[in-house]
Amino acid sequence: MSIQLANQPRFRFVQALRYRSFALVWTGQTISALGDGAYVPALAWQVLVLTHSGTAMGIVLAATTVARLTFLLVGGLVADRFPRRLLLFWSDALRAVIVLTIAGLGWSHQLQVWHLVVLGVTFGVIGAFFMPAYRAMPPQLVEKAAFPSANALIELSGQLGQLLGPLLGAGLVAASSPSTAFAFDGVTFAVSALSLLAIRSVNTTAETQHERSISVRSDLRAAFGLILHSPWLLTTILIPAFGNASFGGSMIVALPKLVHDVYGTGVWLLGMVGTAIAAGRIAAAFLVGQFRLPRRGVLAFCADIVAALAILAFVLPVADN
Repeated sequence: MSIQLANQPRFRFVQALRYRSFALVWTGQTISALGDGAYVPALAWQVLVLTHSGTAMGIVLAATTVARLTFLLVGGLVADRFPRRLLLFWSDALRAVIVLTIAGLGWSHQLQVWHLVVLGVTFGVIGAFFMPAYRAMPPQLVEKAAFPSANALIELSGQLGQLLGPLLGAGLVAASSPSTAFAFDGVTFAVSALSLLAIRSVNTTAETQHERSISVRSDLRAAFGLILHSPWLLTTILIPAFGNASFGGSMIVALPKLVHDVYGTGVWLLGMVGTAIAAGRIAAAFLVGQFRLPRRGVLAFCADIVAALAILAFVLPVADN
């Protein structure tokens, strides 16, 4: 299950990388995260090129979000009942085929908006099954003492994808076309799928939970009941969901047109904004984790206000000279 080294790692943060299976999965998913980051500006610019419409981008985004939210609970239950390595492999393999098909349609000048809507729905559904399985994978790959390291590394790979991926995507779009960025994303999915195939064995003890469960329907009912009867859970789900929807709507839908029509610049600025957002999140995560900050609820409220003011700042240059 692991590569046993004579000495403990100097930095506990990377302790989980001593385990061969985790190292393979993490490396593949980190590469895939770069593709995910490149996918966002490529999709936004492709919709802009095809339609020059913010509404079309909103439809694609809504298709992805609704599909993911609809199947997220089911995806979590499936991750408890079926081999997670296979779920991850087929999720990445299917997404590789789909996004490479989109790239091929773009290169052959046959790509239409409805193709991107289907892409969004498919990514949303697959992501609803992928994320719970991926987050639940560390106990099958590392020993208990390495859980904090594994979780931290998973978070780091996601943040790296958001930090560097948009720049890669914008660079590929500017140098070639959105289809090239889609192809890059497809290749990263293929790499992550191959890394899962390279795993020799996993601890399958956690995958026997389905034997103790009655049915998916009863588990869904129990999950909804727990959320509805817990004001804390309900609040921490609804408020961030509303905030993410509002933020995503303003940034993902409107920003491409703002960059192109108002600022008169290219896709590079879209990538820079995405990277700047990720850099801010990483800095905030470091501050929250490093220091004992008082009144974190008030701090979160103030952070929302600052974020709202930052979004409003995007409209400042709209006045004609």
